[in-house]
Amino acid sequence: MVIRRKSVVDVRKIACVIGQKLRDENLADVSRITVSKRLRDVGVFERVGVKKPLISTKNQRARLQFAKNYQALDCARLGKGAVL
Repeated sequence: MVIRRKSVVDVRKIACVIGQKLRDENLADVSRITVSKRLRDVGVFERVGVKKPLISTKNQRARLQFAKNYQALDCARLGKGAVL
């Protein structure tokens, strides 16, 4: 199925963009609604993933250092109610 292949190639594409690409490539003249229905039929739902910011190098180092410092500690040594 062409519509499913188009959506799997780039999971961030929305139905109207997939429909436009199909029209541009003269593969099919379909609407956004048709694309949405066909995607739902094959189990792909129209949701766009959120782009999350990458962790900065400074934050990466700090997290690694924190993990190394507390790696060997257990709850008994940290004290009652400690959460890590």
